[in-house]
Amino acid sequence: RIEVIQKQLNLLQKSEENAKKKVRVLKSVHFSDMQIFRQVAMSKFQLPLSHHKWNALMSMGPCFVELSLCGIASLEQSDGSDGSLQLALQLALKDSSCLINAELRDHLLANMDSVYDSIRVIGESYLSRDLPKSEIQDDGGEKIKDAASIHLQGDLGAYRPHKFLAKGSAGLVYTALLILKDESVSGKWKKTARSQMERLHIKKVALGVEGTTEGTTVSRSVSGNLVNPLQNWTAQVVLKRIKPTQKDSAENEYRIARKLAQDGGARFCVAYMDRVEDESKNLWLVLRRILPSDYGIDLKEYILLGFFQMENHKEHAQRMVVRILKGLEHMAEKGIVMRDVKADNVLVELNSRYKSSDVDEEKYIARWSDFGLAVDVSNNGELLRSPQVGAEHPQLVDQLVGWWYDTQKQVPKSKWLNRIPPERSYQVSGVPISAYDIYMTGIMFCSMAFGIDFAHMDKPSIKEEVQKKLSLQLPDDYLTSFELGNALSKNRKKFNRAFTSTFGDSFGEELLKWVENMLNSDPSKRPTPDEVSKSLVNCDGEESKIMQFFKFFHMC
Repeated sequence: RIEVIQKQLNLLQKSEENAKKKVRVLKSVHFSDMQIFRQVAMSKFQLPLSHHKWNALMSMGPCFVELSLCGIASLEQSDGSDGSLQLALQLALKDSSCLINAELRDHLLANMDSVYDSIRVIGESYLSRDLPKSEIQDDGGEKIKDAASIHLQGDLGAYRPHKFLAKGSAGLVYTALLILKDESVSGKWKKTARSQMERLHIKKVALGVEGTTEGTTVSRSVSGNLVNPLQNWTAQVVLKRIKPTQKDSAENEYRIARKLAQDGGARFCVAYMDRVEDESKNLWLVLRRILPSDYGIDLKEYILLGFFQMENHKEHAQRMVVRILKGLEHMAEKGIVMRDVKADNVLVELNSRYKSSDVDEEKYIARWSDFGLAVDVSNNGELLRSPQVGAEHPQLVDQLVGWWYDTQKQVPKSKWLNRIPPERSYQVSGVPISAYDIYMTGIMFCSMAFGIDFAHMDKPSIKEEVQKKLSLQLPDDYLTSFELGNALSKNRKKFNRAFTSTFGDSFGEELLKWVENMLNSDPSKRPTPDEVSKSLVNCDGEESKIMQFFKFFHMC
């Protein structure tokens, strides 16, 4: 018996030694090549490039699902130690269904190490989440001990982190001050910076002791005289310190957000003002600070607090709907697909200048934010991140990962499957750019009407609320089978009551008709944001002041 046990131990030891000697083409420290290939091939997390049915994409880069399936097939035949895996991946790239242009294909074949590294990075981005914290390399996401001592110089001025706000998936968020001083800048530069700030609706706060005059925060010098706010002033902003691993995505987000800020887009989207790199090459993004109300900072908080079900809030609900639609229309005009449409990504600002008598003023201003998962599909996809001929390692790795992120990563990766449009594709031939986003916007409007955060219905408390308010029993597989559009058609009276109660009779009925179309499983039958907003403007409502406001928006 002892001899048998000893033999088993010897066999186990030899097996472990062989596993260590086994060649890992992808060179992952924690995972085998097979684990990574299986992860990258999983349809739950990414789509094959051909799924988009967009011919232009097929010539711009590789399909990672296709490469991974080839890798799996090769490893099932051999352990890869004879070089068969490398050969199989090279042949897969040569014979790919993607019609990659010859020059780019040759460049990728000459730089296969970058291709292998990009597959590893993609696979590990999911697999590493299950590793113990001690096994995960520090990615720069830890809170800075003495943030106030940091001074960053950007195009608009000097930034000083002030107070830690939150830690997100992309990095750390701080409140900050933007300091602009007369003696430190030229007149032309100062004028440019000041006009930028005013264009982005930044509230100026002068240096010194704060006071208030005519509704504007200013300051007084030690003598008590008012300091000229146009000579020495600061502005409250927000700084995001980006994790090194998220730098490429953050740069892409910054570029998209800046594009959306053009042509009056700052009315509908939270604009990035500046980007700064510190001495350690850490990237910091600067955006304007949103003034929260007692109900919170984003639309999700308003929904969960029942803001839209409160008395006399119909007007606010209507104005937020039209602003959200106008913002979606603006994004589509710029060729941007947001992809991650949810109430969390609509920030709501309290307007300190609001007067109920002003037709063109809103008390609660809703703006789209967080464009980290957005893509720019204008110019037939030319502005998507993609591998470029001439790029070398590690830049080529970043480009390949960015290509996967923009064209093949499943976004959003929701636990409730049907929060995503059923076509799972943001660019379908002959369909408006807005079709993907407007499906999820329809879900968001239902959330406003019922006071339920449908997007997160995987949570037991929200599941219970859905069952209670819709008077239905969700099946065990509801996270894959439940579809809000079907629920609407079967319970239209209940939905109509919720919409008219929240948005007013005529406005609510009209909006519900459009939401039913927004949730259509056929993307070609969904309306554009412009069609919806124009119809709401023309509906016969009792709230004439709101109708005037809509017309004001359309004139803008």
